[in-house]
Amino acid sequence: MKNNQWSVSKKVGVGLGACAAVLIIAFSVGAFVASAQTFDTFPEEFFIADIAVGGKTLAEARSAIQQRINTITKSGVSVTIADHGTYTLPVMPDFIDAEQTIVAAKNAVQRGAILKQIRSLVGAAARVDVSFELAEDVTERGVTAEILDQWQAPLKKPADARFEIADGVAHVIPSAKGEAINESLLAETFEIALAAGQTRIAATIVEREPLITTRIAEQLLPQQQALASELTRGRTVTIQGKSFAVSSADLVALLQPRTVDDAATVSIDSQMLHTILGKSLAAFEQEGRDAIFTYDGKKVTKFVAPQKGISVDWEKLATDLFASLSTTTATVPVHTIEVDPDVALGELNDLGLKEIIGIGRSNFSGSPKNRRHNIAVGVASLKNILIPPGQDFSLIKALGTIDGSTGYLQELVIKENKTIPEFGGGLCQIGTTTFRAAMGAGFPIVERRNHSYQVRYYFENGRSGTDATIYDPKPDFRFKNDTGHWVLFDPRIKGDELEFVFWGTSDGRIAKRTIPKILSTAPPPPKKMIETLDLPVGQIKCTEKPHAGATTIFTYTVEHTDGTVKKQDFSSYYKPWGEVCLIGVAALTMPLADGETPTGTAPTPTPEITQNPTIITPDAAGSTGN
Repeated sequence: MKNNQWSVSKKVGVGLGACAAVLIIAFSVGAFVASAQTFDTFPEEFFIADIAVGGKTLAEARSAIQQRINTITKSGVSVTIADHGTYTLPVMPDFIDAEQTIVAAKNAVQRGAILKQIRSLVGAAARVDVSFELAEDVTERGVTAEILDQWQAPLKKPADARFEIADGVAHVIPSAKGEAINESLLAETFEIALAAGQTRIAATIVEREPLITTRIAEQLLPQQQALASELTRGRTVTIQGKSFAVSSADLVALLQPRTVDDAATVSIDSQMLHTILGKSLAAFEQEGRDAIFTYDGKKVTKFVAPQKGISVDWEKLATDLFASLSTTTATVPVHTIEVDPDVALGELNDLGLKEIIGIGRSNFSGSPKNRRHNIAVGVASLKNILIPPGQDFSLIKALGTIDGSTGYLQELVIKENKTIPEFGGGLCQIGTTTFRAAMGAGFPIVERRNHSYQVRYYFENGRSGTDATIYDPKPDFRFKNDTGHWVLFDPRIKGDELEFVFWGTSDGRIAKRTIPKILSTAPPPPKKMIETLDLPVGQIKCTEKPHAGATTIFTYTVEHTDGTVKKQDFSSYYKPWGEVCLIGVAALTMPLADGETPTGTAPTPTPEITQNPTIITPDAAGSTGN
């Protein structure tokens, strides 16, 4: 019993002694920690990366770190790739975080104080090393795919196994391994080097396996052999009446083993098909165009309509061409698809301009030079006009002043039995096209007047009835924007065709119009000769062609989403008009009394509307407009 008591006492004594030692050490370490938290200089044997900062203040250490960062940023990290050469990985200034490195160093001073105290008790030397703190995305931004692709370009490429056909028999050409940089190891080495402040590393080259091995190709060989006879026949692809040959050699090159969704198969690669036929079919493709819209709050200063691209559907062509090899079909049609532009109009404005709501067209082929010029001037004056919701749009008002000061040229007209020049001949082409575009958009037509005579420029579906004449100040053409949104007027000239487009927001309305019905016709009257002193004696100049008269009617219908249906009938009466020619004379046949016309001449046509001047334009064959 005494022995046990003595043993317990002894153990307690030893335990108390150990506790006292621990308390002494803890007290000493605590003193060091407190000292470290308020240190003025880094302790001896203290390194940040490979920078010795022992004895330096925080400011001095920070400056030394920044200098090293500047040096590394300037030089980059040199990478040796076996015997292929040495390259440089660029280092951005923010790859190394100087402030976080200082924070890590201060924390290490505290930990170093504890270690130093403990090591001093056992007689060991103390050294503290701290690495550079790096940004989280160093490897993603430093070792990029673009850099690796460039560096691996000189390396040996792996070769996929492929098929070859000789004398109708398919054979396998074996695959071969290639070389590649070990990308993950390179990224890891790059990060370690930066953290240590080092600027030289080496990349490791590894073998690169082909996608299609010899074994895979041999497994697929029976499929290739089954198509061998058709491959030797070749194929023809057709598009818009054009034909292009795909030779047997092209087919063999196209029909190679490949992986689709991680499964090996024999099929035609659409990308390779594009390489072989892309140049031939390029004429049938069209690049898309992004929308451009600039609005200063008052007017549109720049507008480029978005345009969908047109592309050959290469995937479908590859599928159809492959399918043809299992049949005797030697001709394969080429299909195209529409490609949306990257930037749509609706993304660029808050006016509700996002889609086409109406289009109108007319053709002016055969127009004389001045008429074409006037049409172009009129189109330019209408470009990018914004029509507010609820507004009655006046075409005359939108066109503005029509004279030489606004760029219009003169066209000859017959007025008071004389041929005289007038500005703006041809603007009725714009009136007619606007009328058709407004109906295409489903707008209510507020004012429209047909020409007095049938004019070939305004025929649609081979007949008159959908024209609109304008002449300042009357007649005008007007419609109402009842869509509840702004509308942009986008007039275009395409060769001999006008195409007027309205952009806005569709409310789902559907606009329709019937083809004009001819109710009656009348032949042109006999030819008229008008004496003039303005031509050499005996010279004849015909200014008007004969035009038959007609009465037509068509119905314009707009169906709204609420079930409302609105109809407008447009009737047009066209006077018959005979050929009119001028003949030069030495003197008029007989003196004219007031209000009389020379013998054998046509009287001045009576205008349909009293506000209109008595005018007959060459292009309108006596219409009250032009």
